[in-house]
Amino acid sequence: ANAVAAQLSAAHVVALRWYTTHTYKSINGPLRNKDRVRPHPFAATLTFIKEGSGRLCAVDVAGPPLRLYRGMRNACAPTDLMRNGGPKLAPLSFTTELKVAAGYASSRASLLFVVNADASFMQRGASLHWLSTAPFEEEAPFPPGTLLNPPGRPPKTQLATDQPRPPCEAP
Repeated sequence: ANAVAAQLSAAHVVALRWYTTHTYKSINGPLRNKDRVRPHPFAATLTFIKEGSGRLCAVDVAGPPLRLYRGMRNACAPTDLMRNGGPKLAPLSFTTELKVAAGYASSRASLLFVVNADASFMQRGASLHWLSTAPFEEEAPFPPGTLLNPPGRPPKTQLATDQPRPPCEAP
């Protein structure tokens, strides 16, 4: 129903489903490579992901506020991002399932983002449950170019075990 309301083409659906597989690394990797000088190897696919997720976000606002989670392993919150915010060039996947995000974050240096999203399409990821290769993940990616605006709190530097953790700086 949302695919029709969002006026998704077959190309949008294929690109979004492809993104839910392990090949998401082929999309995100080049966008995160700051030294890349060549065009993105999947530029057309990236365009359909951006358009499709943006269209789905715009029509997927008829629900209650959501709490979204993103878990990252062996990572820390860059101080500059936490202080000033900034755009993320790659699609940014979140989930409504805390257990899924915690699984992705499971490591010695875990990072968990939490987004309290209201009904605004600008604050909600597009639900891909209906086309995902892993529907239990309840993936809700934000389109490439999403601006992260933190609430102004500095990143925590303690693990749940209260063992000291070295401060984190963006590479």
